[in-house]
Amino acid sequence: MLTTKKTFTLSTVSLLLCISALSAAANADQAQSAKLISETSPVFPFEYRKAEIEGWVQLSYVVDEQGKVKDTLIHDSTGHALFEQSALQAVQKWQYQPANVNGTPVPQSFNAVTLNFRLDNSNNYDDNQRSTDVNKRFLSRFQKGMNAIEKGNLKDAAKKIKQLRERDKRKWIESSYLWVLEGYYFEKQGDTVNAAKSFAKVMHNGSDVLPRAVYVEVLKKAFIANIMNNNLSEAVTVYETFESFAADHEALKNLAPYYQQAKDFLNGEQPLEVVGVLPQVGLWHHKISKSELLLSSAENPLDAVHLRCDHQQVEYQKVIQQSINIEPHWGQCVVYVEGVAGTQFLVTES
Repeated sequence: MLTTKKTFTLSTVSLLLCISALSAAANADQAQSAKLISETSPVFPFEYRKAEIEGWVQLSYVVDEQGKVKDTLIHDSTGHALFEQSALQAVQKWQYQPANVNGTPVPQSFNAVTLNFRLDNSNNYDDNQRSTDVNKRFLSRFQKGMNAIEKGNLKDAAKKIKQLRERDKRKWIESSYLWVLEGYYFEKQGDTVNAAKSFAKVMHNGSDVLPRAVYVEVLKKAFIANIMNNNLSEAVTVYETFESFAADHEALKNLAPYYQQAKDFLNGEQPLEVVGVLPQVGLWHHKISKSELLLSSAENPLDAVHLRCDHQQVEYQKVIQQSINIEPHWGQCVVYVEGVAGTQFLVTES
């Protein structure tokens, strides 16, 4: 049984709008970003509230010339279908004052938001109380899984992970602990790609529920995994998240040289190669740092490739190999890829 009191109300929606600044060229033409003027909160599904299930949904979308939301993509979530449905229905009703250049409305193609579904409005967790929010059986399996990983018994660890994954009635903190366990498991396997994915879920959604020491360790491991994967733009994001969370932490001094090298490489002219693996839930996504992009899949065709920039969107279907030239006035770009889970592909930036 969960030991904390439940309020069974939807918490205040946490909007992490990732609307990029307009490009320098656009700013010269007196451009303005879209502004949210009317929003509808998502409905907490009754079935999940009754079953004490929590979760979150991350979406990307376009704001058109009329200020309406369109072309919505779910690029990550806790995997709960009703949360995804509720989030989509809410965001599609939002209304913006559209972006404009010299007073002329223009589309804003890169927008992202995270909608959180929580049963308890309170955030007054502390390091000594947080573990009490976890179901005792869940916590026992988590601890046994961690012990198995430490001993190198990955077969037993995989069993514990499978048991925890199959437990759909998870609270927010339990999902965070599961991703921690998965991250350590993949790291022990030498699978830094999937380790980075699991740690990323913890990084974005576990800071207010996990013990501080656990969360800091996840940030360290997430940074290292992304450096090893050559996913330098994500490594930079992880480091800066770490810095904002614990600026005086000793580990940052050790990571700082690699952070600077990553930034220098991203700003340089050398090509960058990143291996992508399509996830079980959501879409693979990656922030673009250079002007040319090449996607190549030696396995299954990629069902769809969505390039979302500040003021440009491009989509491709059934991609085996696709090159894209990114114009300077497009601004910041993110690529979203969907297809058969487990499909590997190569992304080359130059």
